[in-house]
Amino acid sequence: MVVAAAAAVFLWYAANEPFARREPFEAPQEMRPLSFTELLENPEVREPESAVDFYRKGDFSILLSYDSHNRLETCGCSPLQLGGIAPRVALIKIFQAGGGSLVFDAGSVSDGAGSFQKLKFQTMLRAMREACYNGVNVGMTDMAYAPDELVGLFHEAEVPLFSANVLAREIENPLTGLETLYDYPPYVVEPLPMSEPPEDAGAQPIAPPGLIALVNGKRAGVVFLQFTQMTKDFERHPDYVIIEPKVAFERVKRAAHSEPEFWVLVAEGYGHDIEVFVQEHPEILIVLTGNKHIEEEKNVAQLLANGGIWFNTFFYGKYLGLVNIDGEPGNERRLAKFEGVNMPILSTYYPDMTVYDMIKKDLHSKFETVFQEQSFEFKAANIIPPEDCKDCHAHQYEVFVQSAHPNSWQTLKDAGQQYNVDCLSCHVVYDYINDLMYPLQCISCHQERTPIHGFKQQEGEPEDLQPTAKATYEFCARCHNPENSTRFKAHLKEYLDAIKHWG
Repeated sequence: MVVAAAAAVFLWYAANEPFARREPFEAPQEMRPLSFTELLENPEVREPESAVDFYRKGDFSILLSYDSHNRLETCGCSPLQLGGIAPRVALIKIFQAGGGSLVFDAGSVSDGAGSFQKLKFQTMLRAMREACYNGVNVGMTDMAYAPDELVGLFHEAEVPLFSANVLAREIENPLTGLETLYDYPPYVVEPLPMSEPPEDAGAQPIAPPGLIALVNGKRAGVVFLQFTQMTKDFERHPDYVIIEPKVAFERVKRAAHSEPEFWVLVAEGYGHDIEVFVQEHPEILIVLTGNKHIEEEKNVAQLLANGGIWFNTFFYGKYLGLVNIDGEPGNERRLAKFEGVNMPILSTYYPDMTVYDMIKKDLHSKFETVFQEQSFEFKAANIIPPEDCKDCHAHQYEVFVQSAHPNSWQTLKDAGQQYNVDCLSCHVVYDYINDLMYPLQCISCHQERTPIHGFKQQEGEPEDLQPTAKATYEFCARCHNPENSTRFKAHLKEYLDAIKHWG
């Protein structure tokens, strides 16, 4: 997070101006997301309608999010940050108002099952309901909840949960009638019926496997599958059983009341498994995956051998994947025209105010009761107050106290973000022994383990380690990264001059 630039905090939600109508911007004509450099050149004109006008092509759109990880909001301490569920919902609603769109999520909506995380998860699901999501896949992080609790949270929020191959090993309350629990939005014909799991699975379904949707007049079967756990140690989710995607898909097709004209795969996962699966099933014309293991510049749509496409979205819910379809899928032309792009969700977008109020009024009022249950041990450190450094480092101390770093905790309070865990890792040092939070200290950057600073020498360590802090972008970018500190790299000298206390 940008601490050094705290005096120039850019809080779009604190003023009325960002909600005003602006002229659409001139966007590059090639189908790709705008780079940070391009966005920073004129951030004031970015609004959801402009993005929709530029990115939407053709007759029909499919929107895809992934790995939201309970990241509900940005802190706003730097211009043009990415992410936030309130601007995402605003963007989705504009697409839906234009007609011909479906909205899916590839999974991993939550980030844990503690009291703090559960409150955020419930708010995230309520926001997804406000956006009329047509289906959400069971993701790896979502399985931190027991099956009956996970299903209960989705049912309470009235968000359609799907999975063709994630089953419950044991569940207290048998789940029945899942096919009819939701009032599905337009373009969704019906949920696919649940098929019987393999006899050796020893488990039962927790959700329907997918749905039938109308895409440009064609019946598309949409199946939701989990691939990630196929290559991971599954002991962390002992309440669940994941059956092989191939086995699950064949059972789904047999149980379908009528054969769709083509299939859409929504999956969490990566690697060779999905590629092999798709090659074995030429009836799948659209593959939508959530995947954070692909480099951003390589994260582009791929043409499949059967004439279909594979599109991937990623990155902690900071982007919204868009698939444009033109023509009639499933005929002799296959996908007549396809374009895909990951649209950055910008902090300059005005938020959906219903979701904004969910977070700022409802959620924040509940946080205080469970906030200390959230573990901050990842940022725990020996607490050495800057005043203790003053006798030996008088000049450095004077520079430090005049910078924004010692005000990092207050910056969050002033911005109303003291309960935003995504900010705490850079803005706060947590003393978990005494259950106290501190702003950044000298020790936050100067973490050298030397005896003179009160550390005991560990076995195998040299007697006098060199300081770890360096006046380089690579060192500072551990907090001042491009997503959260958008101006930092381009203005590095300016920032370093403001805190220069070396040499």
